[in-house]
Amino acid sequence: MSPTDPAPRSRFSLSSLPSLFRVFRRTPGPEQLTLHAVVAMSQVVIATGRMDDAAVQQIAAILTRLTGREYGPAQVMEMLQKLNPTAEDLAQVGQDLPERDREIVLEAALQLAVAKGEIRHPEYEVVSDLALRMQVGAEAFRRAVRNVSAHFQTMRAA
Repeated sequence: MSPTDPAPRSRFSLSSLPSLFRVFRRTPGPEQLTLHAVVAMSQVVIATGRMDDAAVQQIAAILTRLTGREYGPAQVMEMLQKLNPTAEDLAQVGQDLPERDREIVLEAALQLAVAKGEIRHPEYEVVSDLALRMQVGAEAFRRAVRNVSAHFQTMRAA
């Protein structure tokens, strides 16, 4: 693809992809945090409709900011193509993660949910459900909201 070509509109169904979440769920370190965050954010995207290039770019930017590691859209697409979160997988988001990492996963999902300036009901339901499943308490939830709000205020000021 040349720099002048328009970006392709990638649309695919996560349900058609092989599930590797169970295999990678216990991968130690930053990869584990990243995997849980990608699964959580994929659910926010599913709640809003389709996975497209814009959503993939947002996920990459959020992962980069929250983990401190560089993630590009191609890496995110590769991860998404390897995942097919099942109900069992979704129930496991946050398991085996320390408390701070569970908060980061929640913050990633919340940041994606409010990326367009407001959070709609389906997105709110996904984020709330994630917080409950990961046993993220009210204070940690408020801290995640404050962090996301501060990030967006910084972005607007820039």
